[in-house]
Amino acid sequence: MGRRGTTRDPSPARGRHPGRRLEHPGQLLLPLALRTGQPFPRSGPFQAHHGRSREMREALFARLAEIADRGGRVSIAFHHLDSGEKWAWRNFEGEKTFPAASLIKLPLMAACYRLAGAGKIFLNERVLLSEAVGDGKEPFDDLAHAPLGEYFTLRKLIDRMITESDNTATNTLLERIGFEPVRELLDAWGLKETKLERKMLDWESRRVGRENTTTAEDMLSFLLQLQRGDDFPSAWKEEMWGLLTHQRDKTKMARRLPHLDLAHKTGEIPNIRHDVGRIKATNSFLLAVLTENLEKANTVIGRLSEAIVRHYDPLELIRPLSRLENAIGEGIVSAPLVHLRREPRHSSEMVSQALLGTRFLLLEKEGTWFHVQTPDGYLGWVREGNVSVDPDLLAEWAEGEKAVVVEPLLRLGNRTLSCGSHLLLRGDEVFSPLKERYPLQKGILRMSERADFTTCALSFVGTPYLWGGKSGWGIDCSGLTQLAGHLAGIELPRDADQQEAFLPRIGRESLERGDLVFFPGHVGIYLGEGALLHASAKAGEVRIESIDPSKEPYNPWLDSNLLDGARLPAY
Repeated sequence: MGRRGTTRDPSPARGRHPGRRLEHPGQLLLPLALRTGQPFPRSGPFQAHHGRSREMREALFARLAEIADRGGRVSIAFHHLDSGEKWAWRNFEGEKTFPAASLIKLPLMAACYRLAGAGKIFLNERVLLSEAVGDGKEPFDDLAHAPLGEYFTLRKLIDRMITESDNTATNTLLERIGFEPVRELLDAWGLKETKLERKMLDWESRRVGRENTTTAEDMLSFLLQLQRGDDFPSAWKEEMWGLLTHQRDKTKMARRLPHLDLAHKTGEIPNIRHDVGRIKATNSFLLAVLTENLEKANTVIGRLSEAIVRHYDPLELIRPLSRLENAIGEGIVSAPLVHLRREPRHSSEMVSQALLGTRFLLLEKEGTWFHVQTPDGYLGWVREGNVSVDPDLLAEWAEGEKAVVVEPLLRLGNRTLSCGSHLLLRGDEVFSPLKERYPLQKGILRMSERADFTTCALSFVGTPYLWGGKSGWGIDCSGLTQLAGHLAGIELPRDADQQEAFLPRIGRESLERGDLVFFPGHVGIYLGEGALLHASAKAGEVRIESIDPSKEPYNPWLDSNLLDGARLPAY
């Protein structure tokens, strides 16, 4: 299971939708650098992709287009703080400005600190709350309930404006400093498409055409100026970023990146949903996502943000279950095989699979579906009927000794189980979450024992290739390496790009039997003397092929596209 679509040769498995056609011509706009022929920056951590950056970036944009295909406008701007890479993408032609919604509060915040730096205002100055706006029904308009005549410091009002997006605090600040300092900052920082024309919730001004506007590119430029902090003392710059880390609205970027260091500001008015901010992972990024008239916009913003982080930092989305604090419970797979879907519906793409006895973390529930995280950090949706939440079973599963099926497919009584299925071990018997019992027999291994990695992988020869598969009924390239690794006591990430980032790499000349070998969007297992084992989408099965032209069956694509290898830790 590699980076989907990172390769154009059909032989690799699990790419980012190679060859997927977009239903709407013009839906995908390549970034400015690709459209104008200007080179991208070539330095930085992502250079580990061995010159694949342009092909992989095109795959990212195809993925963004797929996620954003919800009938509305989406504009994204991105800046890689470590490498300097910068791009803009949108799914529409023409006018690129959006109603700013609460994003206009960002330059207002910066203008207040700028004025304080010039000695024109004092952040600890107390001002009178002179006008409550809204009816108090907005999610974070707490000051709409505050009694008129109450005093707040400017610093506290800025805090409320950013962390709670409080509109009364915003309008009180505008009353104090006026519109002009904000406009001066926008001009000084080169934010030419960002306009402050009205106060918050001034619908009459909006009706007659006076609207606060911005673009994704302007918001990215704002974040970069704030990152540099040239207009402020260092402590004040960090204070502003600190406010952004305490953003209360977690429904957009943060919904799919709950474990990352995220400093951001959301914006929301009817038909408008935005989120912009800094994401700190192994690498650090600035990201602005603006949307209008988009179906399920909050969910889409989360998925777009997740896809971008995954592209540049594949290992950052792999976290132990205990790292996520917003779980609603745990469960165990109670069916021989379940499909993880990208969305909570049967027609959604299958992103991976989970086998009997796999423990899940349950993140949320929508209808009859659970949003889950698997032990390898993968996220997806599964039907609740395939998950047991019985507390007695969970306790027994957590404490008891386990066994695992090691044959690709093993018949037990009237049921067939796949390699990788987990069973509870009691003496000379094993028990499944389905409350079935079987004798401990050939094809079932105690988890305290270890299978040979290469031997286990070779047992899958002839198994059908299946995108997202990781079972004896069908498997993809990284599902094969991950499953064989698990039986050998080596826990690998789910996807090929994650495995490549996870392991120390070696050159082609150093390859030995049992090493992983990587290609654009693909992974295999080296068997020695030029032979390798892989799940091939082109062949439709797990097979052995050669990267040595003198030996059959020779695969020239694998030979010419081999990037490097990786040696597994001792087991």
